[in-house]
Formats: sequence, C-alpha cells, structure tokens
Amino acid sequence: MKFWQQLSRYYPAVRLLAFGGILFSLLFSKFLLSVGMIGLVLMALLHPDVKSHVKRWWNEPFNRIWLLLPLAFLVSGLISADTASFTFVWRKKSPFLFLPLAFTALEGFKRKQFYYLLSGFVALICIGALYSLTQYAIHFESINKGYAYGHVMPTPTDHIRFSLLVVMGIIIGLQTYNYFKKESKKYLANLAIGASIFLTLFLHLLAVRSGLLAFYCVVVYSILDLIIRRKRYKEAVIGLLTFGILCIGAYQLLPSLKTKINYMRYDIEHLQSGDAANNSDGGRFLSMQVGWQLVKENPLLGVGAGDLEKEMKTFYAQHFPNVPEEKRFIPHNEFIYAWLAAGILGFIALLYLCIQLWRLTPTHLHWLFRSTLLINFIALLIEPSLEMQVGAAIFVFFPLFFYYQPAED
Repeated sequence: MKFWQQLSRYYPAVRLLAFGGILFSLLFSKFLLSVGMIGLVLMALLHPDVKSHVKRWWNEPFNRIWLLLPLAFLVSGLISADTASFTFVWRKKSPFLFLPLAFTALEGFKRKQFYYLLSGFVALICIGALYSLTQYAIHFESINKGYAYGHVMPTPTDHIRFSLLVVMGIIIGLQTYNYFKKESKKYLANLAIGASIFLTLFLHLLAVRSGLLAFYCVVVYSILDLIIRRKRYKEAVIGLLTFGILCIGAYQLLPSLKTKINYMRYDIEHLQSGDAANNSDGGRFLSMQVGWQLVKENPLLGVGAGDLEKEMKTFYAQHFPNVPEEKRFIPHNEFIYAWLAAGILGFIALLYLCIQLWRLTPTHLHWLFRSTLLINFIALLIEPSLEMQVGAAIFVFFPLFFYYQPAED
C-alpha cells in the first residue's frame, strides 16, 4: 500500500503529461497519441482503488454508451472470414473501451489548469497553421494551381483531420477567451480571441470542405443556441451579420477558396459522368453508393468487419471495373461503414451513441461540448473517421475530457 501511496504523488504530473502528449500528438505524432492514451489507461488500472473506479465506470450511463459500438463490431467477428483484418479493424475501437475507464479514475483539472491546457492546444493548432502558411508562401503559385485540381497546401497531418482540428481550435479559443475575460486577464483574453480570428481566416484560406462545413454548422448552431437557449437576441443578430460578411468576403478575397469552390462545382457537374470516380467528390459518393448497395444485399448481418474491404473491392471489380485500384475506397460515411461491417446492430449502436452524447451534454460546458459533437458528427457523415487512429481519438477523447471536467474547483 505504501508503494501505491508514493506512486499516487506523481499522478498529477503524469496526468498532465499524458493529456499534453495527446493534444500534441493529434497534430504531430501518431506514436505519442498511442503512448498518451496508454498512459491514461495504465494510470486507471494501476490505481490502488481500481475496483471502486470500475464500479463507478459501470454505474455511469455516459460510460456505458461507449461500449455498444465495439461490442457490435466484436459480434461481426463471428462472420468475418479474415480474422487478421478483423483484429486490425476492431483494435481501432479500443479507445471506446478503455478511455471512459481512464477518465472515470482521473480527477478533473483545476479550472486554471484546464484552460491553460486548452490554450496550449490552441497554440499548437496555430503553429500548425503557420507551418502551412509558410509552405503556401514559399510555393504560392504551384499550390494555387493545385487547388484547381482538388489539392491543398501542405498540413502537419492529413488535411481533412487538420481542418477539423482547426475548427476545434476556433471554438476552444472562444471558450478560453470567455474564461480569461471573466478572470480579468485581458492580455490572455486578447490572445485567445486573436487566435480564433486567425484560425478562422486560415480555415478559409486552407479551403478544405470538411472543415468549412463543420465550421458553418457550428456557426449556425451557435446562433440558434443564442436565440433559443440563451435568449441573447442582439448577439445572435450580430453573429448572423458577421457570418454573412465572412462568407462574402472570404470568397472575394481568398484565391484558394474561390478556386476550390469552382473545382467543387466542376466536380459536382461530373458526378454522373464516366470519370466521376476520378474526381474527389465522385470517388466519395461512389464509395457510399457501393457500400449502400452491399448493405441492401446484407441488411441484417453486414459482411463482417474483417471482410468489408475485400467485399468492396469485389463489387468495384464487378460493377465499376474502370475505377483504378487506388480509387476503390471503403464507404466514406461511418454510418454506412458500421452497418456494412457489423450489420444493423452496428448502425443502431453508432446512431444511439450519437443521440445519447447529445442528450447527456454537461451543463457547465454546454456550447463547447455540443460544438465538439457537431464537428465529430460532420466527420462521420463524410469520412470513415472512426477507422482512423486520429479520427477515433478525437471522437472519444474530447467529449470525455469536457464531460469529466468539474464545473467548479
């Protein structure tokens, strides 16, 4: 027992390092992402009072909802012929199993620590944006030409995930601005709002449609929240006017955004053409179409998580032989993916999880929590985001982080 008591002295420092490592790794290191999450889990499992934490984990409805999706995928293993592929797919669901237990066992941060940690995350996003802007400035002409073909400027991680993290940086910057303003820390408040403005401008210059869609959904939700829940009508009108000016100004002033929108129009016009799959949107929509067709052929059990990729490629070969191998994507929609991989049970589990996350929103971080959920929900609709390490980590980590942060010190 003395050993555990001595070890517990280091928990606050280890916890802070683990959280900081996870926030850093979302941008710069997949290896550190695994290390950070494993560190949080080990802290929970090695805790001297682990039995009471497990009991608390099970008794908390917010924790139990995370179990449904990995359990549905586990059942799909019964019909998966390729057990190696199934194991690889199911392993990506480990954050759903272990992170809720880790957060149950960890005490929330002091408010000051919490907001300084969030500020550090916003600073990391800004550093990532500055890296992209530097590359953009150095290779201005070639990158702008690339936007006409669906390319974007270099980013620290893949451009879709990075654009969504930029939106996270914007809303967290606004949250920290409100905190520092209430604490009369004017300098830090100005830095926070400045970071949010900078990231908003950068997001439009980056012109990744996933990030822009998530951003504007958050803006619309924020305006509705001001009107319906908070009854702050004047701020809602100001926000609506700012929203309109931002849309018009960004399109007129930012060449990358204008080029990307023109490319998107071209892409949409060619969705029905024979070479649609060779376009960005065409390939995505075709993957959804193929996935949905396979769902209709296997509505109850799906095809098994281990055999999904093989079944997709077989369908492409039979019905779309002209589509290149590298364009034969898995479904770019997590709901279709879950249904195809784990049957109707997988679809219901994912839908139920999303509904319950929205319903169990904590009061003290209401806007931040739901804005984070919106960003994640957009990702689910346009990407198989839970089949990627960073996508799954974002989906699980941030809601747990905000949910278990106490309202007061």
